[in-house]
Amino acid sequence: MTEIDKGKVKEFMIEKAKECQTAKVTFDNLAPLIGNSSASDEGKCFFACTLKKLGVFTEKGEFSEKGTNELTEILGKINPDHIKIETTDFAEIVILGCGDIEEKAECDRAFKTMECLTDFYGIIHGKLF
Repeated sequence: MTEIDKGKVKEFMIEKAKECQTAKVTFDNLAPLIGNSSASDEGKCFFACTLKKLGVFTEKGEFSEKGTNELTEILGKINPDHIKIETTDFAEIVILGCGDIEEKAECDRAFKTMECLTDFYGIIHGKLF
């Protein structure tokens, strides 16, 4: 995927995450939080909000297979070359790999889910952040 293609995907993600930004946590400074086990609760909750805006989490903070499928379709429309494998296969891989993260606290679950999603994205397309 070219940098321009990644830019389209990142732009879409930023638009969805804007409402989740706070004075301490913005989309621009979220990249260092990925993979950082010492991320603040506020940082982790930013991911919960973002995953809800993207449809990956329900409003109750639960993983949504339907929302994940819909997001994958949207990303495929933003950039037809976005998904190198069949869209449904990619969504299924993400659901199987990231859909059963067991954390009682919603923000912790969201943080681990976001790490998982970015790992899968990175395997297929290279790092987004």
